[in-house]
Amino acid sequence: MNALTVRACAKLNLTLDVTGRRPDGYHDVRMVMQSVDLCDTLTVSLGGEGIAVDCGSLSGEDNLAYRAAVRYRDAACYEGGVHIAVEKRIPVCGGMGGGSADAAAVLAALDRLIGVVPHDALERIALSLGADVPFALTGGTALAAGVGERLRPLPHLPDCAFLLVSAGEKPSTGAMFARLDQLSDRAHPDVEEVARAITAGDLPAAARGFANSFAPLWDNALSRAARRQMTENGALSVSLSGAGPTIFGTFADAETARNCQTAMGEIPTILCRPARQSLFFE
Repeated sequence: MNALTVRACAKLNLTLDVTGRRPDGYHDVRMVMQSVDLCDTLTVSLGGEGIAVDCGSLSGEDNLAYRAAVRYRDAACYEGGVHIAVEKRIPVCGGMGGGSADAAAVLAALDRLIGVVPHDALERIALSLGADVPFALTGGTALAAGVGERLRPLPHLPDCAFLLVSAGEKPSTGAMFARLDQLSDRAHPDVEEVARAITAGDLPAAARGFANSFAPLWDNALSRAARRQMTENGALSVSLSGAGPTIFGTFADAETARNCQTAMGEIPTILCRPARQSLFFE
């Protein structure tokens, strides 16, 4: 076997609390993370020389999938070539961890194809690529702390649906944290209460707690319109993923979400559902 195809799931931050700024400049967070069935598809092949990523305008050495291949190949002392073809569906710079999902897919595929890197070393490589990559290796539903790397699995989220809307173009994540640091009255969602509600299988109670410290930074006309429409059309709650710009409504079932999607007219939306893991090999 010299090639594998894998679907890499996006994630939503059901709840995100930025608890403080660390001496190294990074920020500590507490959050509940959830994989969803909106996926990029990657085909990872061995052969030839060097590393190549085919991802349209996102091809090249800056692509996180490329860097994942470099670090895995170095750790495995593998001298052969790696080719990665990426079909993007996860919105780029949407706060949904698309780049992290692609990196995790490359690591997992190479681990199956080459298979000489110990699991703890694979986890270290994942963290070196970004705080969301360790979660993207396993996915499901998890409580996260630290910079996002300390993960505690939670029971699977009760069946539901999410409707996604982009609230605009996001500056860099670093710029968003800088703006957040300037807020005098930062919101601190109750992450533990959300985790308890999920553990109890109580979707309405969990959804009432879905919130995000970055939400005040996305108070614009589009976000207000989307929030109003989703709330009026059956959403249990409306929140923000990551540092934005993706706003998501949580619905008890897909039919209610589709009806809301119709009611929202020309506002572009994406409908997705929870996934119980983050990577699916074909």
